[in-house]
Amino acid sequence: MRDEFLAAMEPHVASTRDEPGCVFFEYHRHKNDEDVVVLIERLSRCRQTSAGS
Repeated sequence: MRDEFLAAMEPHVASTRDEPGCVFFEYHRHKNDEDVVVLIERLSRCRQTSAGS
């Protein structure tokens, strides 16, 4: 299930990384539970301000 999810997410990951203000967008797989994936996104301060308004 994890591999299917990650394959389906790949286009979204790529497009998110290309967005202005995206510092990084990563995912990490849990080493003990293959169905747990954590997504982490970091935006520049400028992007955070405009995204929240």
